[in-house]
Amino acid sequence: MPKKLLDEEYTLFEDSSATEGREVEETYDPSIRDAKAVVTQYTSSAGGTLVISGMWGRIKGPAFTRGKILEGAAQTEGMTIAVPAREFTPDGYGITVSCQVVRSKEGAITSTIPMCAWGDDNTASFVAVVTPETAAQDPEKVDLEKAALDTARVRAESRKPIGAAQAG
Repeated sequence: MPKKLLDEEYTLFEDSSATEGREVEETYDPSIRDAKAVVTQYTSSAGGTLVISGMWGRIKGPAFTRGKILEGAAQTEGMTIAVPAREFTPDGYGITVSCQVVRSKEGAITSTIPMCAWGDDNTASFVAVVTPETAAQDPEKVDLEKAALDTARVRAESRKPIGAAQAG
């Protein structure tokens, strides 16, 4: 994964691919061949967090996989779907992105989290960009079109041909 994303606004904070990624690989959809998972967290100086949980391999049903990723992310303990998934095709990216809004409750704190996913023939990922503003926002007011565009940008910035040297 790159050291920086979204025009260098977010900096790699933690790469859990070796631990959490291994768990994803062992429990994921068997229709994905040669799956390799990545689980990373980025932070911004403005207090935002960007989380990516995805994989690459040979994906038989990209749209199905995209849906399963969002479904799985929303089933995490303390999460409830506030705005059901909708599909977007951000201009200039040639990919369909599905986005939903979930509410996360941890103790007395409830946060609004826009989460999106893409799936193509060889990559699929979930992306959540949470800022102090979106965390406190009414779920119905979240700009899912912007979340979809951010997700398409993350995809464009993070996909590399297999075996390509990693810049960074």
